[in-house]
Amino acid sequence: GATVDAVDGRMYRFVVDGELGHRYADAFGELQLEPGRGRTVIVGRVCDQAQLQGVLLRIGSLGLTLLSVTSEEGDGGSGTE
Repeated sequence: GATVDAVDGRMYRFVVDGELGHRYADAFGELQLEPGRGRTVIVGRVCDQAQLQGVLLRIGSLGLTLLSVTSEEGDGGSGTE
């Protein structure tokens, strides 16, 4: 069957360089922007690999510098971290 690499319903934190203003909010849709200390943390639930790739592409297409990406386990599940 199809495999969804344990990304279903996982919370992600994308940290980018620079403090993004409100004009970037629409670009990231349902994800929350938390600017401060010279960087912005973009936080939200990513449902699948395609959505994860979409967020990464959006960050790149906006010319932003990605500093880190971290994920947190969703509701239970069998994580390996």
